[in-house]
Amino acid sequence: MPGYWDYRRPPAPRGHRRPRTRLPPQARIAWICTGAFTLAAAGLLNGRTVTTHWASAGDLEDLHPYVSVDRNVLYIDDCQIPTSAGVTAGIDLCLYLVRKAVGAAVANEIARELVVAPRRRPGPVHPPVAARAHRAHPLGHPRLGPAAS
Repeated sequence: MPGYWDYRRPPAPRGHRRPRTRLPPQARIAWICTGAFTLAAAGLLNGRTVTTHWASAGDLEDLHPYVSVDRNVLYIDDCQIPTSAGVTAGIDLCLYLVRKAVGAAVANEIARELVVAPRRRPGPVHPPVAARAHRAHPLGHPRLGPAAS
């Protein structure tokens, strides 16, 4: 499931069903970037360690104190609810899941089609200096122009 822009506001419930607070044991869902906010709002991440985009990790911790956020990895595979740090890290996570499910040959072929590295390690990541400057600058990145609204 991909992230979404206004992640601080949980998605509106549809119909009359209550959100689940746990998944069936056989269920497995992967969440990319800020998509983790949807699961956290439903209580499905309580007690779990997840990751999300570095720029929204603090918001996830603030809004959902029962969720532990690891800001230093590309993705986390906790077996039932894998999460990724951002969109590109989501590609890494998906390739990892394909590799785990059906093998490296299939994952490598998909990577070739996407023109991405077939495998990046889920190790430490740090936001680039320019990206940190973009977040701190009220009008966007000083060299790239105003922030989109």
